[in-house]
Amino acid sequence: MTEILSLVGAFIATAAWMMRTAMRNQNEIADRFIRHLEGAVQDQQRQNRLFRTVLRELTGAVRKNTKAVLQLLEKEEPNESQCNTRCNQTKVQDSGERLRHGD
Repeated sequence: MTEILSLVGAFIATAAWMMRTAMRNQNEIADRFIRHLEGAVQDQQRQNRLFRTVLRELTGAVRKNTKAVLQLLEKEEPNESQCNTRCNQTKVQDSGERLRHGD
């Protein structure tokens, strides 16, 4: 009878040790995974801050370039009549050139 109790006790002790070891390993795995996730979140936050900064700079540069282009267009905007006259002269010259060359 004592042998059976010794075997049962050894079995229970072994089972308890195995469960404790498995739970400790599981806890270590969970801790590593959580550290990995925290690191990934921090990296993502850093990248988001960098993207935000770059987008702000890009937005400012686009606004600046747009203003510069609009100013150039306003300065160089010819009258419609001048444009039509120049365009018609160019068309007439092109037609004359083609007729002379036999195109």
